[in-house]
Amino acid sequence: MPIEFRPDSNSAFDASSAVRISFPRVLPATLSDGSEVIEYQYTFRHDGERIASLGIFGTEALAVHENGRERIYTLDLGASEILNSIIDFKEEIGNKEDVSAFIRAVAQGLVNVFSNQPSIFESIRYIAVARIDSLNQLGIATPDDSLKLRDGVVLLASLLVPQKQAEAR
Repeated sequence: MPIEFRPDSNSAFDASSAVRISFPRVLPATLSDGSEVIEYQYTFRHDGERIASLGIFGTEALAVHENGRERIYTLDLGASEILNSIIDFKEEIGNKEDVSAFIRAVAQGLVNVFSNQPSIFESIRYIAVARIDSLNQLGIATPDDSLKLRDGVVLLASLLVPQKQAEAR
C-alpha cells in the first residue's frame, strides 16, 4: 500500500504504516564552505517509539511579487546519506512501494509537518528537492512527471501555507 503522510497537527501521519513524522528541531548551521543554512532534525515514530531520525540542511529565501511576499524554505534531500537513510527507513517498515515514489511520499511528509505554521507577514512555501545525479547514482529513477528545476535539481514535494490574515481588533 502506498505511504501517504498527511498533515496532523504539528506532524505528518501515515495511517497505513502508523508512522508519524514529528515537527523537526530547527537550528542554524554553517557548512564547511562557510555558507549559512538551516538544519532540520526530524524524528519518525511508530506507536510512540522512535524508529528513525533524519537530519536535513535547507535554505531560506524571500520572494516579493505583486500579490505580496512569500518566504521559501528549501529542504535539500540530495545528499546520498539522506537518500540512503530514507531507503533504510523504507526497508525497516517493510514498505513494498517503488523507491522513487516512497522518497517523494516521505519528502511530502517532511514538508507537511509545517502545514499548521501560518504567518501574518507572508505566505510560506516549503519545498523538498534532490539533485537528479544524486538520485541516479543510487539507481533511483526520476519520475517523468517530476518538475525539474535549475541546475539539475528535481522538486520532490511542495507545501504552500497561505498568509494568515490579521484579526481585526
